[in-house]
Amino acid sequence: MPLNYKNKEWDGPFGLKRNIFQIPKDKLYPIFGAGETLGVITAEASAQTGLVKGLKVIASGSDKACETLGVGCIDESTGSISLGSQATIETTSDRYYEVQRFIPPFPAVDPALFNPEINVYRGFWMISWFKNEFAQMEKTQADLEGITPEELLNRRLNEIPPGCSGLMLQPFWGNEITRPESRGSIIGFREDHTRLHIYRAIIEGIAFALYEGMTKIEKKSGVRMESLGISGGGAQSDVICQIFADIFNRKIYRVQTFETSGLGASIAAFRGLGAYPNYRDAVNGMVHKNSEFLPVPAVAEIYLELYEKVYSKIYGGLKSVYISMEKILERER
Repeated sequence: MPLNYKNKEWDGPFGLKRNIFQIPKDKLYPIFGAGETLGVITAEASAQTGLVKGLKVIASGSDKACETLGVGCIDESTGSISLGSQATIETTSDRYYEVQRFIPPFPAVDPALFNPEINVYRGFWMISWFKNEFAQMEKTQADLEGITPEELLNRRLNEIPPGCSGLMLQPFWGNEITRPESRGSIIGFREDHTRLHIYRAIIEGIAFALYEGMTKIEKKSGVRMESLGISGGGAQSDVICQIFADIFNRKIYRVQTFETSGLGASIAAFRGLGAYPNYRDAVNGMVHKNSEFLPVPAVAEIYLELYEKVYSKIYGGLKSVYISMEKILERER
């Protein structure tokens, strides 16, 4: 979009993005801040939806902005980890800065703030990929027990040691914006590795990628994230939350729902209705931590060594291979 993310308004007539996209001015809709009233439910809309005529329609924020607010991340001392189809790590800042050049921070729900973000584009979609390609046995058993295949797989995660007995995964199953030639990779296979090793390696690989993102945000902000709220479908698993606590070597916490995007949108609505004087008070009143996961020092030490000596070197070591592979595939097309 031809949006000036810093000023939270459309680009002017000489703005670079405005001239690239060439969208007529009359097609650029009015911009409202989260918490502002957009209008009310009309009689026609009431008849079609059952919603009460005259009910206020209040603006909310983007999905990740609401998720970050809903997990209680209101300043740079806290991070927000989202384990959805796209896995992200964000923080909330009163300063505009680009963690990756030319990739702006998103506007936060609070109109005075921003959400710097690093994104793993396939994220926990990779769990669905694994389930469809390798977990037919669990899918069948889960149907018989009336549970999800992920629940069965997560029960067995602790059968595999931290580091997956030397198996390491880089989760670039989707194209990375700043590393467009990158591809996913799994290295370190031995004869004793199983499907469960691959499953745990996926989770660890996503966590390593998000940990790398955290270090980039901290380097840019100059502020250490002391704790991290975690949400999204993957956050329902205690074992997965503990893996993230050990890899990040920080306290990980959950709030009363893993659907924090909905909670954040509700906070915007209550703020818009005047139930709270500001977003900080709204978070204090509506977000409730209900579980914490603390890193195990010995395990965190293993993961740090794996990150520094293995994971962080994979992309640089394979970049030329990725480029050659792409050139060969382009000729085949």
